[in-house]
Amino acid sequence: MVLGTSGPGVGHFRTPEGRQVDPEDPMARMIAAGTTHFDSGSLPTPSRLSDEQMRALTMPVYVVIASDKSLAGGEDAAEKAELIRTATVKVWPETTHSLPMQVAPELDAELERFWADVPRR
Repeated sequence: MVLGTSGPGVGHFRTPEGRQVDPEDPMARMIAAGTTHFDSGSLPTPSRLSDEQMRALTMPVYVVIASDKSLAGGEDAAEKAELIRTATVKVWPETTHSLPMQVAPELDAELERFWADVPRR
């Protein structure tokens, strides 16, 4: 979703395909609120882990990737995540980078099961 302004204080939203989005839509409002004053220029840019670093991870990791228009890379990212020997990797069908909001109840239940199975120290 792209936030733009058509005048002072008036926001309008468009999808990457250029479709107008209702600015009263709860998700559109959440994204606008979260990005209005966000300045990523002052944050460090994370670097990707090497294959060797991925293989060296030993903690339980749950990797969730959207199937459609995934910013993470979809199936390619899932293959990369499989380098983590302790990873649980899932590509959720018919989801986008808004996956946590699209399948919230299902993801919540899956994460609860994952965390319940993690050994406690």
